[in-house]
Amino acid sequence: MIEVPEQGVERSAMVIHANWSNGFLHLWCEQPTPNHDHQIEATDDSLVHSHAARPVGLPAWVQGQERTLTLRLPAIEEEPVPSVTMSRLIGRDQDEDSAAVLREFTVPTLAIKPIDAGPVLEWLVEHGDSDHDDDEHAFGGLGAGIKYFVAASRLASHLLAGHRVVPMILQDAQGELSAGWWPWLSDPMTAARVQKLVDSMPGVGRSVVNEHAHDAWSLTTDFLAAVTDARCRSTMIREEMHDTVEDADPESDPQVAWLLGLLDNTEEVPSVQGQRADIVRKVRRWISELEDRGESSDWVFGLRIAEPIADGLAADISRPDATVKWSLSFYLQSVDDEEIVLRASDIWLIQRERIVISGLTLENPQELLMAELGRASRHYKKLEEALDSSEPIEILLDSQEAYAFLRENKPILEEQGFVVQSPPWWESPSGRLGARLKIESDPAETMFDENGDPDGAAPQLGLNSLVGYHWEIAIGDTTLTLHEFEQLAQQNAPLVRIGGKWVEIRPEDVQNAIKFIGENPGGEMELGEAMQLALASDSSQTGLPVTGLEATGWVASLLGGEDGASIKLPELETPERFNGTLRPYQSRGMSWMSFMEQFGFGACLADDMGLGKTIQMLALMVHERTVAPDGKVDPTLLVVPMSVIGNWMKEAQKFAPQLRVMVHHGVDRLTDDSFSEAASNSDLILTTY
Repeated sequence: MIEVPEQGVERSAMVIHANWSNGFLHLWCEQPTPNHDHQIEATDDSLVHSHAARPVGLPAWVQGQERTLTLRLPAIEEEPVPSVTMSRLIGRDQDEDSAAVLREFTVPTLAIKPIDAGPVLEWLVEHGDSDHDDDEHAFGGLGAGIKYFVAASRLASHLLAGHRVVPMILQDAQGELSAGWWPWLSDPMTAARVQKLVDSMPGVGRSVVNEHAHDAWSLTTDFLAAVTDARCRSTMIREEMHDTVEDADPESDPQVAWLLGLLDNTEEVPSVQGQRADIVRKVRRWISELEDRGESSDWVFGLRIAEPIADGLAADISRPDATVKWSLSFYLQSVDDEEIVLRASDIWLIQRERIVISGLTLENPQELLMAELGRASRHYKKLEEALDSSEPIEILLDSQEAYAFLRENKPILEEQGFVVQSPPWWESPSGRLGARLKIESDPAETMFDENGDPDGAAPQLGLNSLVGYHWEIAIGDTTLTLHEFEQLAQQNAPLVRIGGKWVEIRPEDVQNAIKFIGENPGGEMELGEAMQLALASDSSQTGLPVTGLEATGWVASLLGGEDGASIKLPELETPERFNGTLRPYQSRGMSWMSFMEQFGFGACLADDMGLGKTIQMLALMVHERTVAPDGKVDPTLLVVPMSVIGNWMKEAQKFAPQLRVMVHHGVDRLTDDSFSEAASNSDLILTTY
């Protein structure tokens, strides 16, 4: 026991407190009167706690070191506010402390080693409280910190009794290895118990100014880890477990090196530089197999493969050499919110064991990242390279490895619950070799008059017009010349850059392209047939994706292309016989539908509800009958929900009363010849489904 001079205050008037810092349990006393025997001085950042003293009168078996701690405690001006226990002891009204603010105070402490923390805390509970009036060792009261760390110590004992501990290995920034025994907190029941304990931590317990930054979880798990490690080592020494590897050579056996850091008081793992990566990789892989987090975790491990971004690393349509590297980087992603992502490069900058991001808690992010990386390496062996690093961020792949990862390993990792982010083009047809239909038609200026309307002398334009066509090989928006395609076929490279973009070149696509072009030399067909061929072809029939069409001449103008004169959309006036005035956007809608019908195209008017699609359609019907040479137009069939048939009849009567409306619905609807006769004498036939 450390001899401490008596300070003139009875123990029965003192409150004893506990804090955890720098691997020691620090005990200090709070007394009701000022302590004038301090051997410590104030600093620029902290004041001396005027009522603090080191514990006195502890049993002789309690071994400790004289230390000091800086605490952030409530204060009024420069005087610390008495603790709750002391206030109760001296009868102080805590309402007097409403104006208190936090100030830093230095207190003298007795620092207890982790191996002795449990027995000392239990002794204080048994003998150190004022409830034991007949005990000469009794203090006036136990601070909230004492009671908290008693509960934490008992939790550590519970975990040890249940063998809920695992051997671990750590690697510092310089690559040096150390071993330790850690409590296993990952199963749901244990994690819930630890969380409940952490939530109950009193303010004085987390008041220490140190690297834990007043974080209750970080302080508690650090205490549990230190106590667990100390007790496990004590057992190993008592059982002389070190003798089992005494004659083994740690330089030839990584497991022996690890054990030497676990079986006595030496944490250092003896190893030479070349062994360390192998030791760390094997231990982390073993640890990762203890728990499959997978989809049950609140955070999921992610991998992002990124294409080389430096210009000039790979020339267009050439096989990338070994210097072209793809990055496979690591991150953690929230299961609840996929937008919340924490990159590995940021994780290694975190100094706390528990952080909160956008309201979501992430505990032990570095430990979780390493555990999940180890689990992922069981499904993708290339990741074992990352386990060699103390702070892995990414691994680099050449183009062949990147392609193998995307084609083979990505699906496997995703099946195991990992997230894999690939370049946008990877699963897009535009990122693969495909066929594009080229439609050739006469120049637009020869087919339309100066107003943009079809020239009466020109052939009838529309989907039935004959056009020339041929197929081209393309990747995305880039059309390949015959020379470029032959060059591409010779590369035999799965990933190449074309037009400055990386694309996938499958060997089967190259062969299918050669076969398809050979079997489809081109020719003439109707425009509608050509468009259907380009936009509705099945790749199972063509052998490779059909990526769309490109047109020249009047077809390009019609489809919005830049080749040839653009076709002017006729601006129709509201028909004179229409009882109403169309708004500008409604007039454009009617004009557009008339234009599309003129060329034989279907149309979909997708105005929002309430913007007048009904009156636009009625206006179009009036316009058609106004411009028809003899005023006769075949009847229009309108299929609508049954609930709006009445509205259509009402609107037609209001805006276009000259239209003859026939309702074909219900048990009394006409059939056969009677229907044909009635329909031929109608302008609008309303029916439902």
